[in-house]
Amino acid sequence: MGQQVRVARDIMFIGDGNNNPNIEGNLNPDKVMVSYQFTDLATAAAAAATATSIAAAVPAAAPAGGTGVAAGGWDTAANRDLAITTINDLRTHAIEMDLDYEALLADVADLRAKYVKEYTFFLDTNSTITQGSGGIVLTTVATDTKTATATSGGVWWYPAKNCIVEMKFRIDVITNVAIFAGFSDAASEATSLLPFGLVTATLTDTATDAAGFLLDTRQTLAYFNVVNTKNGTEAFTQLDSTRVPVAATDLVLRTAIDTSGNARFYWNGIEVSYKANAVSTTVPLIPFFGIRNNTATAHVATLRYVRCWQDS
Repeated sequence: MGQQVRVARDIMFIGDGNNNPNIEGNLNPDKVMVSYQFTDLATAAAAAATATSIAAAVPAAAPAGGTGVAAGGWDTAANRDLAITTINDLRTHAIEMDLDYEALLADVADLRAKYVKEYTFFLDTNSTITQGSGGIVLTTVATDTKTATATSGGVWWYPAKNCIVEMKFRIDVITNVAIFAGFSDAASEATSLLPFGLVTATLTDTATDAAGFLLDTRQTLAYFNVVNTKNGTEAFTQLDSTRVPVAATDLVLRTAIDTSGNARFYWNGIEVSYKANAVSTTVPLIPFFGIRNNTATAHVATLRYVRCWQDS
């Protein structure tokens, strides 16, 4: 019997195998796999850290004091010494509290930095991202050219490691809108921009290295395209007329890049295009999803999940 099992389609657990532990031994995949399901997402943008500090200075040690009835004196030497000890103990406690406070500020700053690295959102003006049923909901403000975008993790998915990104999403309407789903080399773009735009038959890019799917209704025939840019040289191939999203219906798009920078594109699990030398092999990428208004009408997209793979 051979020592390798090859599966051409999928493995399905049924019956008891679907309701009990179904893998024995140490599962040890030779891939890095990250899945962003957004179930634990704090969708509000991180607020600015509260500007605060302990204003009162730590007092100097209590003076020796005196005894007797003179102003400021103590009635007895014993009471004087007890009071001085108490004051100095309070001073020591205040010093320790101040050190703890500074350490707490450093910890909060570290947590805020980690939150930012997990997800990066760019919201034009009053565009919003909220937690929805089965994903995050990106809503553009009802103004022309406004965007709402989300990137996941950091810019560290490498073509030289056979990186793949898959996104599942839906959008409310498919008129007067642009959608990009794929890899890009930046966590966000400037106001009004996605990594790519397509007007009539002219593609523009703001990314230097990127690849993915683009729908832009400003194009003469508004079907999905596969787009790429390698070191600032962009190209696109329009897919056939069946490759349009259905309003309010989930769509799964996958972009897979091999070690030579070639890209394969999958629509609901079916390969629909291939581009040779699509991106530079040495430029790290990030999963990028975004929508853009092409008129002053708001759009709503639900991003169900983002999944990424690459060689370990």
